[in-house]
Amino acid sequence: MILSAACSALITLMLSIAPESRLRTMVFWMIGDLAGAPMRWLPWIILAGATAFALRSARAINVMALHAEAAVTLGINVGVLRKGLFFVSALLAASAVTNAAAWASSA
Repeated sequence: MILSAACSALITLMLSIAPESRLRTMVFWMIGDLAGAPMRWLPWIILAGATAFALRSARAINVMALHAEAAVTLGINVGVLRKGLFFVSALLAASAVTNAAAWASSA
């Protein structure tokens, strides 16, 4: 609760000191409007690669979701699969954050 109140106060401060010309775009951005966002291709390429990895590994992921020891007995290299999943999820998160940050700086 304290962290939420602090972040809310910080956002209110930023809105109160913002120039009048940027206030409207800031409010729309806070409610999720991405109309002015330029098209960037790198996040889409990363998303396509992550989707290809997920489709290629779907059966192994399903078996590993049941039980990791059962997956090992079925010949799935659980360690490599986990590392791949961690890497892909980190890459997707980094892509989303950098894309949002790049858009926010251009707005």
